[in-house]
Amino acid sequence: MPMASAGRTPFSPYIATDSSIPIVAADLLDPEVSHAYITWALLASGEDAKEFAAEIGTVQKAAESTKNSYVVALAANVMLAADRKEASRKLIDRLIQLQDRDGSIPGATTSIVGSSGESLTVETTALATLAFSNDLDDIDFADKGVRYL
Repeated sequence: MPMASAGRTPFSPYIATDSSIPIVAADLLDPEVSHAYITWALLASGEDAKEFAAEIGTVQKAAESTKNSYVVALAANVMLAADRKEASRKLIDRLIQLQDRDGSIPGATTSIVGSSGESLTVETTALATLAFSNDLDDIDFADKGVRYL
C-alpha cells in the first residue's frame, strides 16, 4: 500500500490530507533535494515504483537540469531503485565526470540535513559511491569513492 495519498503533489509526496499518514515538511531546504530524498526513501523501503511514477519523473527531470551534485547522486539511486536503467546510466556517467582525483564528488550545494563544506562532500560522495556500486563496470569509481570516505 503506498504511503502517500491522493492529496500529494509532485514536490510533496509525503504531504497528505489523510490524518493517518504522518505529515512531513517536504520542502525542508530545497524542494529538489527533499523530493529526491523522500522518493528514494520510499523506493528503498520497498514501495512499488509504479505507484510513484510521477515523483520519479520529477526527480529525473530535476536531476537533468540541476547543478547540485547531491541531487544528481540521489536521483541516480532513485533511478536504480525504480529500475530505470537508461536514466540511472546517464546520471551515473555525470557523477563519474564530476569525481575528483581523490574520489570525492564536488559540486553539491545543499543536502537533506543542510550540510556544508566537507560534510556535504562526504554525503554526496557516499550517495554517488552507492550508485557506482550497482554495476561492475563502475567498480573503480566506487573504489575511489570508498577510499575518499
